[in-house]
Amino acid sequence: MVCSVDEVEQILGAREIALVIMECKGDTDSAIRILRNIKKAHPSIPVIFVVESSTENFLLQAFKIGIRDYFRLPLDPEEFLRSVAKILCLKENSQGRHDNFRPVDEICDSEYERFLVAADERVVRAVQYIKRNYGMPICLDDVAEVACMSKYHFCRVFKKHFGMGPIQYLLNLRIKISMTLLQGGNTSITLIAFRSGFKGLSEFNKQFKKATGLTPTAYRNTKISHQRVTVAAEEQ
Repeated sequence: MVCSVDEVEQILGAREIALVIMECKGDTDSAIRILRNIKKAHPSIPVIFVVESSTENFLLQAFKIGIRDYFRLPLDPEEFLRSVAKILCLKENSQGRHDNFRPVDEICDSEYERFLVAADERVVRAVQYIKRNYGMPICLDDVAEVACMSKYHFCRVFKKHFGMGPIQYLLNLRIKISMTLLQGGNTSITLIAFRSGFKGLSEFNKQFKKATGLTPTAYRNTKISHQRVTVAAEEQ
């Protein structure tokens, strides 16, 4: 359903919406205002921005409020549809619609998560919730509530399956996502920090170096250098 800015609130209030895609053409202040209103009234609805151009400040504001992803025009249709499909699938599974429940290995990138297909369904719901909301502030109480367990029992069950607690799992996921983003070479380190779910650049630098032994900048430079060497070797 395509609608104008003036119709957004009316439609969101009258219908069940699975996903909002906002096309922003220049007026970033209005886009931020609309996004803030949407997330305040409907916090569970994922939002994707499609922008002609963007500034880092605009994207930082958007990620802090709750944007799920963004794309610049012109769109890469395959990449865009993959992102939309993954978000919708995670949203559907996290809401407990298990009549058409897809195996986790079909929607997760981590190889070691595949065993969750046979795991406790409550843990599966929690993992889906974490993967859908990793870019937002997440506390243990929220995840335990999704799993319908007390947080103490939930931590024991989760650790039984993963060998780590849910908060460490979330941190590992954020680090892995940031590593992928850093290999692109174009997005600023600060924006990657917020996009991966970290509160700020200092926390990101600290946790990333603790996990990898490198700062985000050093990791990016290493990856870019390796890519150049690989290309040069292939050309020879």
